[in-house]
Amino acid sequence: MLRISNNIKTFINPIRFYSVASNTSSSSIQYLKNEESRKTYLINRYQYLLKDSEIVLFVHHNNLIKNEINQYRNQIRELGGDLHIIRNKLFNAYLRAENELNPASLEAFQRTKSIKHPFKPLLNGPSGIITVKNMDPTIVLKIIKYLNKTTNEKLFLIGARIENKLFDLIKLNEFKDLKPKDQLQSELAGLLTVLSGVGLVQTLSSASQHLYLTLESHRENNEPKDEGNESIESSSQQ
Repeated sequence: MLRISNNIKTFINPIRFYSVASNTSSSSIQYLKNEESRKTYLINRYQYLLKDSEIVLFVHHNNLIKNEINQYRNQIRELGGDLHIIRNKLFNAYLRAENELNPASLEAFQRTKSIKHPFKPLLNGPSGIITVKNMDPTIVLKIIKYLNKTTNEKLFLIGARIENKLFDLIKLNEFKDLKPKDQLQSELAGLLTVLSGVGLVQTLSSASQHLYLTLESHRENNEPKDEGNESIESSSQQ
């Protein structure tokens, strides 16, 4: 295990989050912290990031400076992902309250504070997430290759959340070699088209005809020819 310093500064993505519309007026919500506080903003932002991403890769970082974070963020964005440095306690608070209407509210916190979320073990030490909007394993493959070759263990994967399920590195390594979901759906649709309606009849008919011709040819090749009898019959007829 790498020893991680407690003095590392955490850099937050400066992009502002605009609250998700809901049926509940914000004025009637009692927040754990002030509605305009940084903590409330971050919990709402984590909600936005996870709801907008089908794949979430969890990473640890070690002794990164701001310029390095920006460099990795730009490179990962070109590969199809987005790197975000997170605050573990707030991110864990959001995960516990993820199914609540307003995860940043005092009510959500009190109702979920005793929950031990299965992703909590991934939030230990300086952490980040790489979000991928679409279910595309090829993007994960590119990101893994980049991290392994470029970051010198300053930024490394520890797990993932895919379809709300926890993936360890073994499962993630298997996942990265799969085809994209869109490609699989396209191949399945094509197969069903071939096997439906006329396509199915033609396929079955062709297979049956081929089998019949094969058996008929085999029977003719193995049927004994009685040349003696044919000569006797020809002589008697003359």
